[in-house]
Amino acid sequence: MVASVGWTACSSSINERHCKVVIHDPYLISPSFRVIKIAAGETHSLAITEYGNVFMWGNNEFLQPELVVALDGINIVDIGAGWKYSACLSDQGELYTFGAGKRF
Repeated sequence: MVASVGWTACSSSINERHCKVVIHDPYLISPSFRVIKIAAGETHSLAITEYGNVFMWGNNEFLQPELVVALDGINIVDIGAGWKYSACLSDQGELYTFGAGKRF
């Protein structure tokens, strides 16, 4: 079982740091699937189910999880998350990335 709660927003000045923490009621991420791995980025999180499906949540008003439909039918075996991007590795060795970024 994976549950998600809250978010934090902070602002800094030279001498002090102010943080606002909002705690929501826990939201059950996977009521009918077994989660095998989770990854967390700056403002979002990912989970892989036992069937290779990927769910994402965070950085939205209610933290509700959403199935990444662009990966439907692809067996994802590993995930990673960074500042504002995500990476998913398939069982065929294909790497899928999405989110904010620049082309180098």
